[in-house]
Amino acid sequence: MVFKRVFMPMLVLGIVLAMGSMAYAQTPGITCSLSTAASAASTTGPATPGPSARLTATGHTEPVAAGPDETALGVPGGGTMRVLCTNTSGTVIGPGTTGTFAPTDLAVAQLSLGVTITNSSAHPPGAAIRISNATGAFTGKISTGAGPTVSNTGGTITVTIGTGITFATAATGCPFQNNIGGCNYGAFDIQGVLVSLNGAGKTRLDATLTVSGGAGYAVDGTNSTKEVITAVLPGLKDPTVPAALPGAVGISLVAAGVAGAAGGTATFNLSAPPVGIKPTFAIRIEENFQDMFKNNTQFNGGGAGVFPFSNASDTVLQIQFNNIPAGVTIGGCAATISNQIGDTITAGTPTMSSASVSAGSPVVTVNFNSGVDQTNVDVVWIACNSITQTGVTSLPSTPISVQVTLAPAGAALSSTSGVLNAVTNGQIPRYQLTMQPATALNVVSFPPASVSLLIPFATVGGGYNTGIAISNTTTDPIGALGASAATPQNGSITFTMYDNVSGTKVYTTAASSPGGGLTTGLLNSGKTYVVNLSEILTAAGAGATFTGYIFVTTNFTNAHGAAYVYNGAGFTSSTPVLVVGDTSRATPENLHQ
Repeated sequence: MVFKRVFMPMLVLGIVLAMGSMAYAQTPGITCSLSTAASAASTTGPATPGPSARLTATGHTEPVAAGPDETALGVPGGGTMRVLCTNTSGTVIGPGTTGTFAPTDLAVAQLSLGVTITNSSAHPPGAAIRISNATGAFTGKISTGAGPTVSNTGGTITVTIGTGITFATAATGCPFQNNIGGCNYGAFDIQGVLVSLNGAGKTRLDATLTVSGGAGYAVDGTNSTKEVITAVLPGLKDPTVPAALPGAVGISLVAAGVAGAAGGTATFNLSAPPVGIKPTFAIRIEENFQDMFKNNTQFNGGGAGVFPFSNASDTVLQIQFNNIPAGVTIGGCAATISNQIGDTITAGTPTMSSASVSAGSPVVTVNFNSGVDQTNVDVVWIACNSITQTGVTSLPSTPISVQVTLAPAGAALSSTSGVLNAVTNGQIPRYQLTMQPATALNVVSFPPASVSLLIPFATVGGGYNTGIAISNTTTDPIGALGASAATPQNGSITFTMYDNVSGTKVYTTAASSPGGGLTTGLLNSGKTYVVNLSEILTAAGAGATFTGYIFVTTNFTNAHGAAYVYNGAGFTSSTPVLVVGDTSRATPENLHQ
């Protein structure tokens, strides 16, 4: 099970467990219950997590900076669990008293979480899963220096209670010191538990107490199961591509080096000059609750804390670009952070690992270089402002898309269920690799760099046919100092045929297309496609006759054409081919071309 925090989170639970081992008269007299201690006032009995329990309020897993378990002056803080065992018999129970415990009687208390526990009684050093605050009847009877028995995959924590325990009654004097408000109580805590909800399908988490052995113990059925995590929330809302950037965000991105930063998706084609190209786009990434985004100093109680520490141990955003064509580079990228509505730039100083991405390096990360606001929801904005190509002769129809996940990601347990605890795999935070949104966001589209040609008249039938020739002249020697003014590019050709009788038929070249000059359905730069209209009709399943006009659309610029009607008996008549649209030209050609 993968160890992670909040979004399928690895949750810090301060868990408090207290149980006694005792045997006395034949009727059970010690009743144990599970409780959450949200404040000092609730330590005398069962309570539900209060406002101080950050992890129950937000689903977040990291304790406050004051301590690894949200403790203050030894009092368990919010999110801590405690088991209280109460003498309900009305008589003192213990060695040498009526209903004496036998010295060998033991009790076993087990706390079951039903999910993978991702740390142990030995890791992390200084704040492992541990027994603490043994009070009342359990004072000196439970070793606070030893850890409990932990089943990571089973999701259980087990404590064996020693012998020779005395439970007084509320009516008698207190033969021992305790801080739980009554001499008939015994309690102790377990702290420092981390769990993973990855794959569990849970939106909350309960803990269940059971007791076995030690005649005389019973579990309070009403309070044997307690909610310890009220709400488990995803760490991120699904990122979006905003149509526009808020003013403060746009200004901040420009200051970060993204000149012309703008919302919406980008467009790119191979036209020269670059007509119809929009090289800018932006991504909006909002945290799902107010303290999801953190700088490394805000984890582990600040500084190195108690977990293996890395300067990269921020909440990291990993941005995965998909379908970048070879030779294409997206550049001029930077990040900023704001409040939800984007009218104020907030603390955090997000920095991208690279200002560009390409097919060979399609992943960038965002780290925070200063503390992030932990009381308000923040939004990270990423924008890029350039798209360039080198050696590209054709572009796909599939857009470039983006997904985002929290990072660093990694497993909590090894293949043998041991806890991973090295600097590279045991640090906090650690997340499940979950790409959002599930359907990637399109950020760059590739509208065809096209030319539209019109053949005003063409015919097939009665012994007549129409020959068509289309040239890809993007290998162009005309330009300043003899340099090409076009970008060499390859592309397909689409024929839209308007017949006077049978209506409209459409055919796009493919690997099986008739005629000559194509390479796997594409007309390469510097080549000419020659074909009879009758052959196109057959390939399109459009019948054997035709009289009408044809629009020819090429998926490349700088296309030109020729057509002629002939009968194979010496009759040949040229029919004009007009360039009526070219994304590379500011002014269309006309019949005087």
